[in-house]
Amino acid sequence: MAGHENSSSISWTFCKYKSSISFSCIFDDKCSTSNKFSFSFTLTFRNKRSFSFTWIFHNKFSFSFSCTLANKRWSFLWTNGWIYDNLCEENDQLYEVSFFKTVDYDLDKYERSTKYKNAKLILCEKCYQKINSISCFECYDKVYSHKKEYPTMIGACGGCFGIIRNYDGCSFCKLKHIFNNLFNYLWNRKFKNCDFILCLECDQNIDRLVICFNCYNKLTNDKEKNLMKFGRCKECYQVITGSYGCLSCNQKRFQRKFDKWSSGNTEIDELIRYKQVSARDFSDVLEWIPLSRFTNIKYIAEGGFAKVYSATWIDGYIINWNQEYNNWKRSGTYRVALKVLKNSRDLSLDFLNEIKNLAKISNNYEGIIKFHGITQVPDTSNYALVFKLEDYDLRYCLNQYFSPCSNKKEYTEKICLGLFNIHKHGLIHKDLHIGNVLCSNGSSARISDFGFCKPANEASSHTNNTNTYGVMPYMAPEILRGKEYTQASDVYSLGIIINEIVSIIPPFCDRPHDYYLAIDICCGLRPKIREDIPGKLKELIRKCWDADPKNRPTSEMVFNTLEKMKSTALCFDFNDPITTKKVDTHPQAIYTSRLLNFKNLPEPVNCLNQEGFISSRYIMQIQTEVKNYYSDCLDCAIIN
Repeated sequence: MAGHENSSSISWTFCKYKSSISFSCIFDDKCSTSNKFSFSFTLTFRNKRSFSFTWIFHNKFSFSFSCTLANKRWSFLWTNGWIYDNLCEENDQLYEVSFFKTVDYDLDKYERSTKYKNAKLILCEKCYQKINSISCFECYDKVYSHKKEYPTMIGACGGCFGIIRNYDGCSFCKLKHIFNNLFNYLWNRKFKNCDFILCLECDQNIDRLVICFNCYNKLTNDKEKNLMKFGRCKECYQVITGSYGCLSCNQKRFQRKFDKWSSGNTEIDELIRYKQVSARDFSDVLEWIPLSRFTNIKYIAEGGFAKVYSATWIDGYIINWNQEYNNWKRSGTYRVALKVLKNSRDLSLDFLNEIKNLAKISNNYEGIIKFHGITQVPDTSNYALVFKLEDYDLRYCLNQYFSPCSNKKEYTEKICLGLFNIHKHGLIHKDLHIGNVLCSNGSSARISDFGFCKPANEASSHTNNTNTYGVMPYMAPEILRGKEYTQASDVYSLGIIINEIVSIIPPFCDRPHDYYLAIDICCGLRPKIREDIPGKLKELIRKCWDADPKNRPTSEMVFNTLEKMKSTALCFDFNDPITTKKVDTHPQAIYTSRLLNFKNLPEPVNCLNQEGFISSRYIMQIQTEVKNYYSDCLDCAIIN
């Protein structure tokens, strides 16, 4: 007890299991009708400041009293302030009192704390009891008492794993904090000579935990755990199963707005709607975003089949449901990349399937670009994919300010992890090259644009076997010969990229990317591997670009091998004298996706002697010269 100057005796006891404090006080009161009075009470603890019951003399206040009935607010100055930790007092606390309304139960914690941010004290509108920023505990029970199971258990405490019955936190842990010195004294006195403190039920070491987490986990079913962790939905009263909120109610919220938007393409509408109603996290949600919701649209670059723009998404992506405004709470202004697909007014079914594959994994796995939705350019009716805007592509990073060895490791690991995540879902990238690896924050790398290496309106049924799209130096020899894309062909491209990160030099940058290069790749020509890199890394790169797809490792094997190399000293740490030199690129070296129509390419083979490799272009020149030589000699031939 505090706040009375003439109190003659005070005693209290603390029960750590029942979360209560018992006070017994006897004191003189000059202001009361009798000279003495005594009382005792037990107060259940709900937050760390509500346990103190204080008699406050009127001379402890100084204020200019004013009251507005509409707002129901009073302001006054309490000279000493409330009882705080260790029974100390805070001086000169300015109070603003607000009244909590029943309708505020529909607000979430953030919305309530924002609404009452200026109030030091909040009183319930019905019972005038002090509450926290969330709700009145007593009235909340009464409001939901007609329900068979109303949510009295709000969560599980991370400190003691006990049940939290108040939104303000775990009562026991707050009591333990307030009476920390006493608690430690009692604990140390009883167990000071013990090396371990074991649970009586399972013999597990519980140290200073009040409840054995091992037993708690076994004795509590999943529904009760979810109830204690996430609570119940305030609309349908179902137990919430995750941080996404109530799945059923979120589905209904999306469905109510289905008739208020359309992309103009039935397949796209069905894809977006499916992703919205099946989402288990807000990061899974796709949206149809009108182009008018983007500002600061600026051209960045153009590839073989798309143009890329940067833009600012005015609203931003969905982060939660806003109970107060009955709408989605969003992130706010957000930088995105708009990939405008050429000739996409009539999207092929194959291309739509690639968009579905992208939506399946893009937002849930590391090393893959974040995909937020689809929009459309009104002037051309071309569709655009909306991605998170990364700073640069990896080629730009290699050219401009590369490169500490630590960044090389990070880039390589993230790319391998991203491809592994794509492959483990049975998908194929089909167009993996360094321009489709995007970077930000110095070392973060994400794979983008998988499956989009052909015109958006072209279906596989219309594609001749000799029509191949891609960036030639990164394409496996069997793909150049018109074979189907496989995960092994992605691994070939991965090997080329790893070598490029190590060497900094683009593959085959010193020669035209034409038919003769395609022949040489099939005959076993590969980019040069630096001599000073570790042998294990050389071996891994060579395995990735083996001519036989069956001999190449899987993306998982590549990732695991690199993980093991992390413990090997200096696997990426070597001198890099060429990074300061500008690499000269042949004018006919093309590093964008395009149509490659080659015929009569040889069967792929490996070439062990890369230094002695003879180019098909050189062979053709020799053959031409020899042919011309013999043709000239025939003019002088003597005919019998």
